[in-house]
Amino acid sequence: MVYMPFGPGYVYVKSKKNRDDVAKDIQHQTELVFKSFMVRQQGSTNMLC
Repeated sequence: MVYMPFGPGYVYVKSKKNRDDVAKDIQHQTELVFKSFMVRQQGSTNMLC
């Protein structure tokens, strides 16, 4: 994972011992949100007309 040096929260995130686990969890949760959104969009085709 690449962080922006001197960016907001950089020092805090860098100091976290489990930052890789947290990043993986955030990525997983984001994927779940997108999948849920896509399922809802596919199920409601009448709203797109």
